[in-house]
Amino acid sequence: MAGKEKKRVQVKIDKDLADDTEAVLSELGLNPTTA
Repeated sequence: MAGKEKKRVQVKIDKDLADDTEAVLSELGLNPTTA
């Protein structure tokens, strides 16, 4: 059970990181497909 919970947390971190990266790229006038 603990392992499953840890994986959920990791997925959430990855999603937050991806959202942050996308926000930075769009500020630079880019999107993930052109980066």
